[in-house]
Amino acid sequence: MGDIIFGPVGHATRLEYTVIGEVVNLVAKLEKHTKSEGVRALTTGETYALALDQGYRPARAPEIRTRREVDGVTDPVDLVVLAK
Repeated sequence: MGDIIFGPVGHATRLEYTVIGEVVNLVAKLEKHTKSEGVRALTTGETYALALDQGYRPARAPEIRTRREVDGVTDPVDLVVLAK
């Protein structure tokens, strides 16, 4: 959840599509961190709360893991397990 910049980068012979931003870096770190937590998918507590505010209703109660150390992230992060 956050601001990103996206679009094509390159020139006619080598064109790629990319997204950049702090949130993109966090998502990559969370994806890598799933292995440490032993789960298939995670999100931050902040993003999960926003999803609930916007009408998301989970099929079952989430597992919340508070103040987890994520490599490359300065402060501990509250995580919500989306899939085990």
